Amino acid sequence: MLYPREVSQIAILNNASSIIIDHNHPSSHLSPSQKDIALTQNLRKIGQLL
Repeated sequence: MLYPREVSQIAILNNASSIIIDHNHPSSHLSPSQKDIALTQNLRKIGQLL
């Protein structure tokens, strides 16, 4: 599970100016799920606030 708080904390502690998020699909199904899309949008919003 990926938590936006932890991603943000790691980026801040490492003085990152940007981050890249990636994950694999073990089932080989390449289309993003609704959870993938929602998490990406949430991470983007948080990143814009920071």
